[in-house]
Amino acid sequence: MPFSRCASIIGGLLIALFAIVGCEPSSKFELPPDKSSLVGAWLRTQPAGDGYEGIVLEADGRASVLGIGSVQAAHWDWENGSILLAVYEDNTAVELTTTVKRMMVVELDRHTMTLETQSDYFSGVYLRRDDAVSRIVGRVVLPVAQLENDSTLTFTLESDGAVGAESHRLLSHKLRIHSKQADGTVPFSLYFVNADLQQGYDYQLVVELADAGGRHHHHAKHSAAINRNGDPDPELLVNLVPVEVKSQG
Repeated sequence: MPFSRCASIIGGLLIALFAIVGCEPSSKFELPPDKSSLVGAWLRTQPAGDGYEGIVLEADGRASVLGIGSVQAAHWDWENGSILLAVYEDNTAVELTTTVKRMMVVELDRHTMTLETQSDYFSGVYLRRDDAVSRIVGRVVLPVAQLENDSTLTFTLESDGAVGAESHRLLSHKLRIHSKQADGTVPFSLYFVNADLQQGYDYQLVVELADAGGRHHHHAKHSAAINRNGDPDPELLVNLVPVEVKSQG
């Protein structure tokens, strides 16, 4: 075989080889083997640009939604490359209807997560911002003797503010009681964005227990020690007391 023809064939093979290699992506996204790498606070800037919104995924399956209207989260799971987020609307209605949002993880690294959903608000790019959120954790002691089916706990973090200032509500969260601990308590974990904290405010946690008809019959107010994420979280033990019914006449 002439040298020129041999060189031509070899050159063609090399070009074909380079073309094949060039068509392959330099890096391929691999799904995490479990949900541990998804645990954390994932935030993005709100459309108006005046705050943050996002989701917080906890290792025990609990979840929180931050800054997205009245949407709240109950829990989450990981299935076939998608986050399954159980959400509901916290409104004045007594009934809390939970729906599951399936959000496909199309990109993930230590700092960024991209979600894709079908015509849903949760689609988009999120940054891991564990440093930008704080939480209050604790347990509520339930009045077991008076506890009814479909009871609901409402948590409100609010303050009276500095002298002459208006009160400020930092968060409001509803929790349907499906189960309780052996000691008759219900654990809670409340997240909020640090940037929403206002100077000069002493916050307190208000907890209310309502029956299936929406009647609040037990409540409690507790001073809230707010710590930045990463600090030890003191667990609050909230003891509910009966709501005083004022007599008429």
